[in-house]
Amino acid sequence: MILSEGQGASLGSAAGDTSMRYAGFYNRTLPWKNEEDFNSVAERNVRYIVSFLSLGVKRIFLYSAHCYEDFSRAPSFLVLFNADGSPHPMLPACSAMARRLEDRAFQVRLDPGNGVHAYVFSGKKGGTVVFTGPVASMESLLKAARGTMTFYDLYGNPVVWPLSFGQELIYGEFSGSPDPVISLLSTKQGGHNEPKQ
Repeated sequence: MILSEGQGASLGSAAGDTSMRYAGFYNRTLPWKNEEDFNSVAERNVRYIVSFLSLGVKRIFLYSAHCYEDFSRAPSFLVLFNADGSPHPMLPACSAMARRLEDRAFQVRLDPGNGVHAYVFSGKKGGTVVFTGPVASMESLLKAARGTMTFYDLYGNPVVWPLSFGQELIYGEFSGSPDPVISLLSTKQGGHNEPKQ
């Protein structure tokens, strides 16, 4: 079990970016220009959780401490919510991840090449591959696998082609055994495998 005390994006934590206010979608109601890259914060948190799951961690307790105040100063150790307690985009991103990975066991991490990593999870009725990496490198790989998998973005929306900047995490869902998917991704350039512990 892992206790996070904060989250995977170090921005806004005690040692992070003190300009970060965790305002999420707030725009016109704030007395300053909200320049938070909330998609990046959400994506880094999902990658943080997926990496722990791939290492065999069974339970992850996301813990916020010393953080709910107002927007007048940067909160410390905040996860899933804005500084005022309203949901941050991290929350639906983590929900989309949980929906796709719950009851699915980690199988293997593959490196198909060009900085793309693929974490394969499977269960009784199919599985999910969590792809991370540069958009330009992922697009050709994912297009080659379109007949094998259905793709969703960080928030669980169907992927629209071409991929856009900011989509550094994509879910690929498949039916049946993970073996054909693992074989397909292993034959791509790179092909380094890191099996489950």
